Amino acid sequence: MKVVGLLSGGKDSCFNMMHCVAMGHELVALANLMPAASAPDELDSFMYQTVGHEAVDAIARALELPLVRRAILGTSLHTELAYDPSVTAAAAGAPSTVGGGPDEVEDLFALLQQVKELHPEVEAVSVGAIASDYQRLRVEHVCKRLGLTSLAFMWRRPQADLMREMIDAGLEAILIKVAAVGLEPRKHLGKTLGQVHSHLQRMNEMYGLHICGEGGEYESFTVDCPLFRHRIVVDETEIVVHSHDPIAPVAYLRIKKLHLEPKDNIPSQRDWALDAERLRAVISTSNPFQMVESYETLQQHLTLCEDAPLAASTSEPVINASQSEHYAPSHLQQAHGHVWVGLITPDISVASSVDDQIVSLFEQLVDRLRSIGTSLAHVSVMHLHVADLANFGRVNAVYGRYFDVSPASRICIQVRLPPGIHAQLDCVASVPNPTFAVPADLSDSEADSDGEDETPTRRKQARRELCEAASKLVRSRRVMHVQGMSHWAPANIGPYSQSVQVGNLNFVAGQIPLVPGTMTLLRSSESPLAKYAEQTWLALGHLHQVLSATSCDLARVPFLICYVLDIQYGLLASQLFQAFVRQHCQADETATPPLTLLAQVPALPRAASVELETVAVIAATRWTKSKQSVQHENLTASLEICSNVPLGWLFVVLTIEHDAETTVDVEHVALLTAKCWTAVSRNAPHARLSLFRERADLTPTCAQAVSLRVFHSLGPKTSPQISESLTRALATEKSTPAIAVLACDRVGSPSSHAVLTGLLVVAV
Repeated sequence: MKVVGLLSGGKDSCFNMMHCVAMGHELVALANLMPAASAPDELDSFMYQTVGHEAVDAIARALELPLVRRAILGTSLHTELAYDPSVTAAAAGAPSTVGGGPDEVEDLFALLQQVKELHPEVEAVSVGAIASDYQRLRVEHVCKRLGLTSLAFMWRRPQADLMREMIDAGLEAILIKVAAVGLEPRKHLGKTLGQVHSHLQRMNEMYGLHICGEGGEYESFTVDCPLFRHRIVVDETEIVVHSHDPIAPVAYLRIKKLHLEPKDNIPSQRDWALDAERLRAVISTSNPFQMVESYETLQQHLTLCEDAPLAASTSEPVINASQSEHYAPSHLQQAHGHVWVGLITPDISVASSVDDQIVSLFEQLVDRLRSIGTSLAHVSVMHLHVADLANFGRVNAVYGRYFDVSPASRICIQVRLPPGIHAQLDCVASVPNPTFAVPADLSDSEADSDGEDETPTRRKQARRELCEAASKLVRSRRVMHVQGMSHWAPANIGPYSQSVQVGNLNFVAGQIPLVPGTMTLLRSSESPLAKYAEQTWLALGHLHQVLSATSCDLARVPFLICYVLDIQYGLLASQLFQAFVRQHCQADETATPPLTLLAQVPALPRAASVELETVAVIAATRWTKSKQSVQHENLTASLEICSNVPLGWLFVVLTIEHDAETTVDVEHVALLTAKCWTAVSRNAPHARLSLFRERADLTPTCAQAVSLRVFHSLGPKTSPQISESLTRALATEKSTPAIAVLACDRVGSPSSHAVLTGLLVVAV
């Protein structure tokens, strides 16, 4: 792509431009925001480095690239993590002024807009972000509005590794500001990174100083790097002291005079391809296994699996089913402040096209959410099921109209849908309206189960505390929404976030094996076994990166749903998961492996062979696992249960198999599923009903079925009947779980006669 480099003058902006070139992109211009003529050298900015602005044009001359500059007129007005220019203007008491408002972010918008006018070929922006979500989100917001791609190849890289890599790659930068304990103005200003590297390491060990200065400890100015065609020589400087603090003095270096010196062996014309080749020899670029490490572990597992015989295809069962055309109504089920919304299906009598059906789905969803006092802004995860991924672009275009800042995470797969249906969806949301979250046994109209009356004051107090807890849950929402390309993990390929954490649940987007730095599918081995193993390993690496960024890890995952194109390789996921956790997570040998659910689907996004879905649970307590078996007629159900009672959650993977060469009755499948739930609820530990803590004055409550997502291999025409049958079988007088029924090619394990597998979420 043609790239404009956001240039502060410091090491990070220059080193990221080196990464861009190494990745095959071409720099066509530079862009810089500087203080206004009447402003001081150093602005109180949350976004921009302005120290050294007087010498930025020298870097442009050293690179022999055009420089576009603009004065900073705004201030750090909107300092919430997520950025919304309309909210910013409202906070200032002004009308919405997108593209020219009072916030300093709008200065960046105007600058890049000017760049596009002068250089219409520009497609992407080089960004030197390492650890600041605040800065990254704002740059990505501006890029999205201008149709540009953010390239931040240093994002979340370990700072010690980055510093070493910068120095080894020949980037030379001097310190032009110090503001931390252990850094002295007259001793360290003007010194190169190489000269202060060992001192920075010592300060990191002693005081936790960020080696790359991400905590504002210092700022730098680049005087040379492999992309420069001239070297900058600083001739005269002046030290300006801001604070004489005896522990952490603050001072910066004003560059008063400099000159450029030509570098040896520089061709008269720049050759970007040659520059890229030279840079790839000295900096890490796109090898995904360098990002997730330990490719050797994968090779060991491949060796163990190579001689394993492949499972023979099982015969298709004879099915006894009615041809119902209507799904059961979508039900809502609440637990611990979250609400599950069952499968929503478009009305094909009024919506026949892909676009119209997506609109129909969202209209229904918005109505359902509004009925309980919540909205799309509070959706944590969306499950989007499409009949044909060839329509992925059209689906995304309509889907994107309904989400803007901090969207829900998403899992998108192709499944077998009944004729005429292009898409379906279900979701999980949080409930800011706490009235829906108040349990029925706290209503004034009901008495406690032990027959003792509770005073109205006591009931009101209990309800008030539960309402406060529900509101706190909604406020706890943390979103990881990365739209720019990096080496960290794939950017989203649609209007969704990588993860949304609400309370103790972290809903992660489905992960496919894209190489993050190029957003292309991993080039796998020709061997099908090796291909599935490599793609699964990389997808696990992405899950690990996303969870690590939210202070979580794979060891806290109770279940793993593996969508594959060929189920005979699906069992690799469980083996590789355990190997990955042992190597990358702080888990001991007794850590509980997750429940694994396998579903073979017709297609996955970007032609991937595997997609992984999970929900991580933030918990200090351990999960416990158990197994049960339930039978009905010629069907057998195996249950794997992962429970954490202190947190109030049980996750159950159930798999129903039929006797070979016998008829499968859909009603029997539904009845057996109901028997499975009965078995789980009878044996599930009782817990006192509360959103976040136990209360002695609340009545004990049994386990509650919250959600059931079912994958079956009985054909798409049976999905409506299975939906209706499960709803009848699982409904109680008080509630019905949110149910989603999806037809796949095969389910369960490769060698089984499984006809249905599902994930049951239980609240206790």
